[in-house]
Amino acid sequence: MMNLIRYTYLSLLGIVLLVFLIGCGDDDEVVDVGPAAVVTPEGIIKGTIVDLVTEQGIAGAQITLATSKKGPGGDIEQENIASVITTSSGDFIFSELKNGDYTLKIDAPGYLNQDAIVTVSRKESATVNFRLEPGVRFKGTVISDDGNTVKDVLISLGGRAAVSIGGGQYEISPVSKGQYQLTAEKPGYHTTQIPGIMVGDSDITRRITIRRKVTGQLVFARGNVAGNDFFGISVINADRTREKPLTHVFDVHPSWSPNGSEIAFSRSENNRPLQIYIM
Repeated sequence: MMNLIRYTYLSLLGIVLLVFLIGCGDDDEVVDVGPAAVVTPEGIIKGTIVDLVTEQGIAGAQITLATSKKGPGGDIEQENIASVITTSSGDFIFSELKNGDYTLKIDAPGYLNQDAIVTVSRKESATVNFRLEPGVRFKGTVISDDGNTVKDVLISLGGRAAVSIGGGQYEISPVSKGQYQLTAEKPGYHTTQIPGIMVGDSDITRRITIRRKVTGQLVFARGNVAGNDFFGISVINADRTREKPLTHVFDVHPSWSPNGSEIAFSRSENNRPLQIYIM
């Protein structure tokens, strides 16, 4: 009798389980939550922009996110993919980023720009804080009055200074807001001073022209070729490093004016009549 009861109980239990499984048929989706199926959050870059001096957050700074890729010619180029503006407390955040390296470009009016490379992983967020130095860049090129660039020129602006390098390029930074006098000087050139330069919140690019100090002397060359007299008038540097002819070899009969300030000479070319020139 006991065996019959036990058999009946087990049969009923089996029926109940069968009904339960049928009731949970194709209507419910079975999701594998094993390690291979776990989806982690997308990558995040966040941080705060503060003033280097006051340590206060900088509102309104533009943060641009860029990635690198190969251009048509195989060169590496940067592509801007997103941009945000910092909050009133200087905070910013980029989310839903794929794994990889990104470049953050920081641009805040009245501060020196900064860049940083950040590596993103989906397993964790990247926090990058920036401390921006107040001021702007004052940069440009120095040229002489003959149009050539000049290196080794000392440029001073508001207590800061820089020396021009190859190509005449220079940069002074950081420069705070205000009005300044610029001075450019180099041996062999006249000192250049430019007053009233206004510096605001943006970088300034300015070309500076300095004038050469002209020092030299007039020289004469006399000679005889094939029985014909000739002479020439030239200007040479004071150190005799270079010479620039002023007259043709067929010029004849040079003489000084009575007051000794001018040179008069006769000139003949291609068998033309002599003409008198005064220098």
